[in-house]
Amino acid sequence: MASSVAFANVAVVDDEPEARKAYGLAIEDMDSIPILENGPIRSIEMYKKKLQNLNVNAVFCDYHLKKHDYATFNGDELASQLYQSHIPVVLCTNYTDWDLSVLRTRRRFIPEVIPYEDAEPKTILNAFQQCVAEFSGNFRDTRRPWRTLVRIEEISESKDYVYVVVPGWNVHKKIRVQTESFSQLRLSFDRLPTRLFAKVNIGAISDEQIYFCEWEL
Repeated sequence: MASSVAFANVAVVDDEPEARKAYGLAIEDMDSIPILENGPIRSIEMYKKKLQNLNVNAVFCDYHLKKHDYATFNGDELASQLYQSHIPVVLCTNYTDWDLSVLRTRRRFIPEVIPYEDAEPKTILNAFQQCVAEFSGNFRDTRRPWRTLVRIEEISESKDYVYVVVPGWNVHKKIRVQTESFSQLRLSFDRLPTRLFAKVNIGAISDEQIYFCEWEL
């Protein structure tokens, strides 16, 4: 498979050495050069500088990175910050519950989360290309953000998350949102408003794809 010259060097970030090698083979099949990151990674800012020094053009990143003292953060945090620095990135995981732990605010900056078994050259290349398109404002219908009403339906006892309904997407489906996502609003849970506004990709097909960002009162 011929890859774009733009993705000549692709970093592979995974705390498991064997997984890094396996993903590296998929990168090679894209006609790209895999640059395996052996860690440890202590700072995202320092790692971004390292990528620049290595002339890395894109990053393939696993979700769980904190094991084995490999990194001080997980892949969703790294991937979202790389995207915001206009570095194409794809997040990969072999866990099925990632949608419960990935902040939906970060999901805005992670165009693709792919399962381990789908980490094939074509899938990875398409994910990188989607990032590049979004950097230019070209979103797929399922990813384009729209300002819309968000209705808070339930608050967890721990106050770690709430369940919301997005009428512009589906009036019958409750979506779990971690309260950390809108912490910048400094809301009091004793007087939590029932309605907020946010940028939401209301064209999403499934609730796993839904993200929220730019919350407003």
